[in-house]
Amino acid sequence: MAIAHKFETAGLGIAPFRLVRVEMRWFSIPGIPGSKKPGSSCMFCGHPIAECCFLRDANGKEFHVGNECIKKAGDAGLYDTVKKELRRMKNQAEADAAAATFREGRDILARADVRASLSTQPHPNSFFAAKGKTMADYYEFLLHNSPRGTVANTVGKLREFAAESIQ
Repeated sequence: MAIAHKFETAGLGIAPFRLVRVEMRWFSIPGIPGSKKPGSSCMFCGHPIAECCFLRDANGKEFHVGNECIKKAGDAGLYDTVKKELRRMKNQAEADAAAATFREGRDILARADVRASLSTQPHPNSFFAAKGKTMADYYEFLLHNSPRGTVANTVGKLREFAAESIQ
């Protein structure tokens, strides 16, 4: 006798199940900073979840559960698919954040007041300073050639410099 899938036993649908999509659902209370909370609940266990894994059963019925419930259900193939999708989503979010940071740095460096002020300061490397390079050239180089992690540091320094140059 075949053992029924835990989601099937719970009345969520008929096995086999396949992942349709993963949605991040959050809510926050307006006016209260840091009030970000999971915005949905698992249809299997009822716990609050933010990572809603939408599954489709053999008959086309859709429902959503948390990734931990998929793991606990013992469906290794389905859980592997969910892990891959969550990893892809995390990598995409990190890439989007890095691109936004780069754009911010590019926009700060493009400001006429910041560029003019940086152009009056010599390059921090004496070799390049002797060749007429400026601090603007230095930040331009860092912005375009630094690893992802240090671009954020460069943009942070540019942000500070821009705030000081406004005053």
